[in-house]
Amino acid sequence: IYTLKDDYSEYRSIKQNQYFLYRAIFYVVLISLITLFLISISRELTTWKSLLLKLFAITLAWLFFSNIDYGVGWIEIFYALGQQDFEAIKPLVKYGVHSFFILLLTIVCFNPLLSSSLEVKNSSSVITTVLIAFFGFLSATLLHFYLLETYSLFTETSIAVLDLEVFPHLETFLFYVISGVFCISSITLLTILGWFLMKLTPQSLSVSLLIMLGGYLIGLFVIFVLSLYPEKAGWLVLTTTLFFATILVFIFLAHRNPALFTFASRLRLLLLFSYIAVCISYIAVYKGYSIRLNSQMEKAAQLFVDEEATQAEIIARNLLTQLEQSVSNLTLNDFIQRPAFVENYFTQQTQNLLQQDWERFSISTQLVNNQGEIIGEYSSDLDSPAWTRAFNMLSLVIPFEEEQIRVENLRPIVRERPLNEANSNYSSFRRAWIPLYQDGNTEQRIGWILCSVYRERPQYEKPLRAVIASEGSESWNASISIIEYIDGLAARRNIVGTPLDIPGYLSLPSEILSETKSDSSFYRTTGLGNQHIREYFVASSANQIIRAATNDPGFDNHLFSVIRFFFCVLIIGLLVLGSLFWKKDLNILGHNRRFRDRLIDRFIFASLICLMALIGTTYYAIKSQNQKGVQDQLLSKLDNLTESISFQESLSPEESRIPLSELTSTLDADAALYRDNTVDISTTSQIYNQNLLPRMLPWDVYESIYSRGNQQVTRKVTLGSQQLLIGYQPWLNEDSEIAGIVAIPTFLEAPKFNEQLLSTTSYLLGFYVVIFGFFIIGAALISTQLTSPLEALREGLKKISGGDLETTLPVKSKDEIGSLTNAYNVMVYRLKDLQQDLAKAEREAAWKEMAQQVAHEIKNPLTPMKLNLQHLQRQLNVSEEDFIKMKPQIEKVATNMIDQIESLSKIASDFSKFAQPTEQEFNEIEVNALLESIAELYKSEDQLKIVSELYPEELYVMGVKEELRRVLVNLVKNATEAMPNGGEITLCSLTDDDKSFVLIEVIDNGEGIPKENSEDIFVPNFSTKSSGTGLGLAISKKIIEEHDGKISFESTPGEKTTFKISLPIHHKESKYRKD
Repeated sequence: IYTLKDDYSEYRSIKQNQYFLYRAIFYVVLISLITLFLISISRELTTWKSLLLKLFAITLAWLFFSNIDYGVGWIEIFYALGQQDFEAIKPLVKYGVHSFFILLLTIVCFNPLLSSSLEVKNSSSVITTVLIAFFGFLSATLLHFYLLETYSLFTETSIAVLDLEVFPHLETFLFYVISGVFCISSITLLTILGWFLMKLTPQSLSVSLLIMLGGYLIGLFVIFVLSLYPEKAGWLVLTTTLFFATILVFIFLAHRNPALFTFASRLRLLLLFSYIAVCISYIAVYKGYSIRLNSQMEKAAQLFVDEEATQAEIIARNLLTQLEQSVSNLTLNDFIQRPAFVENYFTQQTQNLLQQDWERFSISTQLVNNQGEIIGEYSSDLDSPAWTRAFNMLSLVIPFEEEQIRVENLRPIVRERPLNEANSNYSSFRRAWIPLYQDGNTEQRIGWILCSVYRERPQYEKPLRAVIASEGSESWNASISIIEYIDGLAARRNIVGTPLDIPGYLSLPSEILSETKSDSSFYRTTGLGNQHIREYFVASSANQIIRAATNDPGFDNHLFSVIRFFFCVLIIGLLVLGSLFWKKDLNILGHNRRFRDRLIDRFIFASLICLMALIGTTYYAIKSQNQKGVQDQLLSKLDNLTESISFQESLSPEESRIPLSELTSTLDADAALYRDNTVDISTTSQIYNQNLLPRMLPWDVYESIYSRGNQQVTRKVTLGSQQLLIGYQPWLNEDSEIAGIVAIPTFLEAPKFNEQLLSTTSYLLGFYVVIFGFFIIGAALISTQLTSPLEALREGLKKISGGDLETTLPVKSKDEIGSLTNAYNVMVYRLKDLQQDLAKAEREAAWKEMAQQVAHEIKNPLTPMKLNLQHLQRQLNVSEEDFIKMKPQIEKVATNMIDQIESLSKIASDFSKFAQPTEQEFNEIEVNALLESIAELYKSEDQLKIVSELYPEELYVMGVKEELRRVLVNLVKNATEAMPNGGEITLCSLTDDDKSFVLIEVIDNGEGIPKENSEDIFVPNFSTKSSGTGLGLAISKKIIEEHDGKISFESTPGEKTTFKISLPIHHKESKYRKD
């Protein structure tokens, strides 16, 4: 197989490109699969291990996808696919990658850190201190990284953020979204991480915050040592510190009220976070934009000095050298005898030598004889400036003789200035000439060839020339005026970008001249003609100073940009929240339980929607109005120009050429004349030579004029990156027939009109935002006024639920709220009456129940007393024995009577104990000794086993010893009765973990307490036994509570029952009396 060397090289290049593409795709798929695999297996691990594995997987993917400039970067796939334009947005893509992975880290950490699933056991204060300090270091690193990436993005790209477009360009909108996600994710991640660490540390809040601040300062120092700051980075340190302080405030608020962010309004949180993100980000944005703008001014000034002037000189030299060689076969006889041939020959040779890359410049050449007469002439423009044909023979000969140029060293003479022309109308020009000798005669000079290469300064009234002068879409992002000063006086001018006139100086002030002498270049900001101007001066030579100037954004521009940034982030946030919660009744307003907060949120939401709609409507209305103004002005120029052309033809009908440039000079516009449906004359023929616009009359225009008879027609076209509006109007000859069609283009959004439109829109937008702010404040006040009666009702109902019925409210209106308040007051009055009736009924019921219980308890011993007395009476009535003989029987009855009377006394004592508080003096009681005495008391029981499990140290409490003994005896007695067949009772004493309370336990292995009786066990008069008053446990509970303690029980039916008593521990040195 044979192949050419070039073909083989191309084949190898294609193959290498394919291999690179496959390798890059392989790495992307591999890293993605590894990341997904690690995340999937993390679900089977514990919470900590799962979180750490996910963080590792995301960090691994982050390192790979952020690797754009080194190694086999994944972004090179786009280049391998032929997407060369991707280079322009590569920094934005890299910025988006960082934002995306910060968002992933936030999502992964959010739930584990906020929930209680993450637990740290045995966390020492040293470890938590190190972690908190590291958090401060991490915060400094992350915040510095975010701000520096944002700053670098604008130093490397030309994303328009300070323009006055209400609806931003796609790249600008993408930046807004990515930056908002980046900043909000960073705030959220650091806030929840800081809050989690604050929960772990045993140290105080203020100490923890100081440790965080210390770690942050260490981070700043490390960044400074590693030289990661750009030049003049004071703003970066201040902004980072402000950012960190904001996060500390969030951590403080979240620590004090953990539910603050959980139950807060999502809408207001979004507003707050969006506002913080925009304000913080905009500082870095503007700093990066300023550096970029300075760089653009430096580049524009350097190109003005080097590239354009040099290129114009190169064109003039090359064209004259080649043209002299091409026409060197002409003779003096040809000049005299065949001037028409010489003219045509000269024009043809000039056209043949013109190169395509010279079309941005206007070129004019003349062939002049020794008497100064122009024999042949060519111009790339319809009408070249007068100075191109103005010359003086001495001015041509003298420099030639001074430089001693002869045939053997023949070369053109080039000068920078035209003759008798204000050079401020041109961005670059060169005037050159070369002698023409008789062929074969080195002494006989038969004429001169003159060449003028120039480029007109762009003017917004002449859009076609402005488009020709533009060097690319990037130059339209800013309007930079460049002026050359020679010996302090203004010379050449140029405008790069949007052709707007920026104020300048006719002569440089003395302070600028002094400054350039001490420093060859410098920047400054000043005010000229009610405009804020940023200027760059550079001394390119001893007598030449270049000034590059552009509009410096003012306060209104900054305000507009911040508001637009804020609304873009807010809109995206609302869309995200709406998509997440659309199934929950659009619950993007959070879990607010207060009606006032929900009402304010809905006011804010409705106001935002109305404000956005109002801004969009206003923008389109003003834009349409201004475009109509542009169209009206264009049609007026068409009328004037067609009238001038018709008048010109009526004066000189024999002339075939219309002086179009002369006619349009008063209108200050570009124009083209169509004859026979093609362009016949144009003030900017380069547009048609370069095929930027077709020479043929558009069909829709032809049909509208010739078929429908329309007098004026407008048509929108796109030229370069700009939209133009071209107006067409026919002019008539003497026979009232269409002689031709005039076309005048203008910017559809002409720079001056566009500035006025956007300036007006920005002021209106600022006004709308202010009105929106007042509306929100008014809505908050109205909401407060509307909901304050409801809030008062809520507080009143809360007091009523607590038993306070003194909560009547004043009736302040006669509307529904007033009716509701009045109904509330009526309800309160009725509740008071019902409370009194209920209290009375409860007292009567209590007395009735108590009387029944007392009667029942008294009746039990009275019945046997009555029976004994009746029995004794019958014995006395029927017996005739001596009383002495009946003494034993009388003593037996008396004994029974005494027992029943003691029973009555005990019943009365129990009721008295339950009704009266303990008034005895509290003394120190040793708990272990008390429990031992209780155990000793019941040791004589045969079927009962008492076990004591006492605390190894003495335990003291303050109280009444007999009262506490009574409680313990009652518990042991109940336990004994619960074990009729005998069993084991355990008495225990111990302390709680903090050694603040003494714990006493009485445990039995009896029948247990049924669940249905567990709730009534401490209720007075409740008893499961046939004997007793049912007040034992109720009295025990009352005694324990009077000792500031608690009593409770646990029971397992059929197994055991444990009564627990908790009493405050007492240190022997302190004594007090129970009040």
